[in-house]
Amino acid sequence: LSKASYEDIISVDEIGNKIAESITDYFSNKENINLINSFKENGLNLQENENKSLNSDKLKGLTFVVSGKFLNFSREKIQDEIKINEGRVSKSLSSKTNYLIAGKNMGPKKKIKADKLKISIITEDEFMKMI
Repeated sequence: LSKASYEDIISVDEIGNKIAESITDYFSNKENINLINSFKENGLNLQENENKSLNSDKLKGLTFVVSGKFLNFSREKIQDEIKINEGRVSKSLSSKTNYLIAGKNMGPKKKIKADKLKISIITEDEFMKMI
């Protein structure tokens, strides 16, 4: 993050001008960089653990469509969790879809189609309980 450009940061979903500017300003301040370096020198691990999610087969054989905006996780993070737990992610609803994970501002057509195909519609919280 400290090496990301303003353009890199602004390209992230749901990050606007003010946040991107704030992040780049923070990392351009030498005192902040010195503080971060001090943390590193004292043993603080600032690297993301790539295997922080537990791999499982809890979702094996299940297909999900993820739609809308979510409170706790990005759509991409939810899709990653599905894959990590051996589920399948689809972009569109079909008779092979098991669950529609519905966030805010999901299109009404998706709900109608899910109801018509008898696809279970679940929330972000309900999905997290599954894994």
